[in-house]
Amino acid sequence: MSAPKLARYQVLGRLATGGMAEVWLGRAIGFGGFEKRVVLKTILPSLLGNPTFVQMFVNEARVAAMLNHPNCVQIFDLGKEESCLYIAMEYIEGFSLSRVMKRARELEVKVPLEVISRIAADALAGLQHAHTLADREGRPVGLIHRDVSPDNLLISFAGQTKLVDFGIAKASLSAAQATRAGTVKGKFGYIAPEYLRGQPIDARADLFALGVVLYRAITGRRPFVGPSESAVSLAVLQQTPVWPTEIDPKLPQAMSAVVMMALEKSPDARFASARAMRQAIEQAARPADPDAVGDLLGRLWPPGDPERVSLESLAAGRAEETSEPLLEAIISTGIELPQSVAAPFSSAGQPEPLTPSIEMAIVTGVPLASDLEPSAPREESDDERPRPRGFAWLVLLVALLVGAFGATRLWAARRGPPPATRAP
Repeated sequence: MSAPKLARYQVLGRLATGGMAEVWLGRAIGFGGFEKRVVLKTILPSLLGNPTFVQMFVNEARVAAMLNHPNCVQIFDLGKEESCLYIAMEYIEGFSLSRVMKRARELEVKVPLEVISRIAADALAGLQHAHTLADREGRPVGLIHRDVSPDNLLISFAGQTKLVDFGIAKASLSAAQATRAGTVKGKFGYIAPEYLRGQPIDARADLFALGVVLYRAITGRRPFVGPSESAVSLAVLQQTPVWPTEIDPKLPQAMSAVVMMALEKSPDARFASARAMRQAIEQAARPADPDAVGDLLGRLWPPGDPERVSLESLAAGRAEETSEPLLEAIISTGIELPQSVAAPFSSAGQPEPLTPSIEMAIVTGVPLASDLEPSAPREESDDERPRPRGFAWLVLLVALLVGAFGATRLWAARRGPPPATRAP
C-alpha cells in the first residue's frame, strides 16, 4: 500500500503493518515553518467498510485522548480524509521495555534494580491516572488497560517511561468497546486469574499484569510458563511462581514481596491501587533518576550503533517519502513492529501481518485462542513457542480430564469414607 496523502500531515515512512492498522512516521506542518514529529496510525482500507473495526479504532482514540499524563502517550488527533481514517499520536524516541530487556540479554548488560524500580514506578503513575480518570461531569470512567506488558511500556532516551496502546482498554462509557460475554482480551501470561475465569475485573487486573512485567524484569524469567498458550493460562490459574529471591538471592526481600503480592490469585490480596503498589516499590528499591534510565539506553544503543543511527535519521527526517517498513521497535505505538530489518517481508514480497489479537473463550477454565476480533498483538516471540497442530483436540482432552477428575472427587465426597474407617 502506498503512503496515504493527508492534508494536515506529511507521511515520511511506514513503520509497521498490523492486523487492523498500519503505522507511519509523519510530521505536522504549520505556519511559519512550524513542524512536529508524530506517529500516524491508519486503519487498513479493507476494514473501512466494517463498522465493528471502525468503532474499535475510534474508541481507542476517544479513550486514549482523555488521558493527560507524562507517563501516558498522548493522542493529538482523530481524523478522516477521503478513504483514510487515522489517529495522530505522540512520537517517542526510544524503545519498548521488551526490546530493552532483549538487548540487555544480548549484550550481557545487567539492568540495575534501581532503573527497573524507576520504570515500574513511572508505569504505575500512568496507570493510577488512567484508573482514576473522570469524565467532564466528574463521574469515574472506570478505565482498565487490559494489556499491560513489556511491549506497551516505552522507554525514551530521555529516561521517561510511557504507557501505550489503549486499543483494548475497557471503560464504563457508552462509546467504549464492549467485550462479548465469555471472551478475554490480552496477552497470555499477563491476564489476571479472575479474568480467565470469566469474572468481573477492575484496576487490580492491571496490577497483576505489571507484577508479571516486574517479575520478568528483575529475574529474567517468566513467572508462568508452559508448552502452549492454554498451559500458560492454566499455570496462571493454578500455580504459584517461585519467589524472585530464590532465583536471585541478591534481590531485596521487600522487592520480592512486592512482586508476589501483585501476583496473588485473589484481587483482594493484591495492592488496592496503582499508587499503593508504586509506594511499595519505591520503599523496596529507591528508583533511579530518569537520567540513569536514559544512560542505560545509551549504553545499549551507543552512538554509531546501526539501530541508533536509523533512529536519529528518522528523528531528523532523513527517511522522507519512503513506504518501506523501517527499523524494529524504533517508534512503538502499541502495534508490534517487525522483528528485524532483514526480514519484514514474506517470500511473496508482501508485508508480513503481525500476530493477530489474542481472544480467549472460557471453556471449563481452559482458554482457547481465536482470531475473531483484533485486540492486542502478541508479545515478542523470542521465547514464544508455536502452537501445535492438535491444539483444539489437546484443549478438549484437557477439559474432559479436568471434568472427569472433578466429578470423581465430588462422587467420593458424597459417598463418604469407606466402611472400615467410618465412625460407629
